[in-house]
Amino acid sequence: MRILSTTLAIDAKGHIVTATDAAKAKSSSYRCHQCDCPVILNDGGGFLNPWFEHNQQAYPTEKLQQCPYYDPEEKESARTQKLRQLVRGLAPVVSVLNWHCNQCNSDYVGEKHCIACNTGIYSIEAKLPVYS
Repeated sequence: MRILSTTLAIDAKGHIVTATDAAKAKSSSYRCHQCDCPVILNDGGGFLNPWFEHNQQAYPTEKLQQCPYYDPEEKESARTQKLRQLVRGLAPVVSVLNWHCNQCNSDYVGEKHCIACNTGIYSIEAKLPVYS
C-alpha cells in the first residue's frame, strides 16, 4: 500500500504543525491532520525538506485507505476493478428497432423517427407479431 507524504500534522497538544517546525521541536507524537492516524516525522537527512508519512504498521489498512493521502493510483485501480465487476453483472442492452407512431398510426423500422410525422415524439416500441 502506498500513501503519499505530507508536510502537515497534528502534534500531541492538538496544534497543526509543519514538518519543518516539527523537526526543530523534536516531539515524538504526531497524527495525520486528515485521518487522525499516527504519522512518522522524517527529517530528510539534512538533504531533503522534512516530511511526515503514515505509520502503516500502527493502524488498520481499512482506516488508512480512507485518508486523502492514500495513493490516488491505487484508489483508481480499486475503483476500476469495482466498476468492471458491476458492468459484468449488467443485463445486455437490447436495441429497439420496431416502432409504432401513435400520431399517424403507422409502423416503421429503424431509428425512432416517423417519416410521415417527421418526429419520434409520438412513437412507442412496436409489439412484434406472434407467429404460431
